[in-house]
Amino acid sequence: MDHRANNFNFVRFLAAFFVIYGHCQVLDGGSASQIVGMPIHVLGVLVFFALSGYLVTESLQRHRSPPAFLAKRALRIFPALAVVVTLSAYALGPAMTTLSLQDYLQSGIPPHYMQGIWLYLSQYLPGVFEDNIYKIAVNGSLWSLPAEFLCYLIVAASGFFHRRHGAVVLALALAITVTLNLYLPYYNGPQIIWYSTDPFQWAAVAVCFFVSSLYCVFRVPLNGVMGLVALAGLFLSSKALPLTSYLVVMWIVLPYIVLALGSRATPIIVDWGRYGDFSYGMYLYSFPITQTVIAVNHNKINAYLLIVCVTVISVGSAYLSWHLVEKWALKVKPRSDRSISLGSVRRRLAANTRGVNVLQ
Repeated sequence: MDHRANNFNFVRFLAAFFVIYGHCQVLDGGSASQIVGMPIHVLGVLVFFALSGYLVTESLQRHRSPPAFLAKRALRIFPALAVVVTLSAYALGPAMTTLSLQDYLQSGIPPHYMQGIWLYLSQYLPGVFEDNIYKIAVNGSLWSLPAEFLCYLIVAASGFFHRRHGAVVLALALAITVTLNLYLPYYNGPQIIWYSTDPFQWAAVAVCFFVSSLYCVFRVPLNGVMGLVALAGLFLSSKALPLTSYLVVMWIVLPYIVLALGSRATPIIVDWGRYGDFSYGMYLYSFPITQTVIAVNHNKINAYLLIVCVTVISVGSAYLSWHLVEKWALKVKPRSDRSISLGSVRRRLAANTRGVNVLQ
């Protein structure tokens, strides 16, 4: 696949916008718009997982080095995440809390919130967003990151085996996610949380990840016309099929649609990422921005005006995140399957720091 001439940057941006759109509606006390039988923000997350499953599996296949693969994934996720978590705990929190600054800092909760940098997530900061319609939650979008990284770990594990046996690992992961999804309606026990992750929530999104991953492993042909046909079929099946049957169809078809349309090189759209990939930054910042705008307007802002405001501010935040954090972290990523040494990472960081100083 040509990684320069495709629509993937636009598809990621669109998925991030879907998440913003749905979250604005829900956090403002309404119901999320539905597309192909599911809330628009849920569809956005599934699109992210479908894209990720294919692209990260392809990355591992190119280099066949699980340590290098995980280093790349960590450098993509953690630097920007560390910034948004820190800003939430020590900038947004003090600005929005109903407590005094001294009481806020002495509560001991902000340091606990900082564990989100390592994907051990908390949604609570003292006195923050307690009067919002959707109370307390500071950044509900982050729940998907531990789920995403667990998928990365499974893909990395598959890289320790021969390609054929690696495919078995991914197929087994898919079977587990399908089983958990089909079992969920019959589960009546308490909610299970492991390292900030509900296994049923993980399975709900990871199923599209592993379908896409297997599309990559078995080199399923991606055709734009077939993608459009599949999209029409998905719309029809969302209205005609029982829920369980529709879910099975969606798990198979949605990843194909995303990959088939994303792998095309559509004029204008193909140049969408010329100024950077803003999708991750939009995803990271939009939820706390939404909560802040709602709080500032005392829960009295029109949902569509909220969507416009949050989208504009989120894109601006994502622009800064990309140019100040994310693209510099990507420059440290290992370019080959050579062993990763701490010294080599330090040398890359030093070189990038010198580049930042020159630019400044």
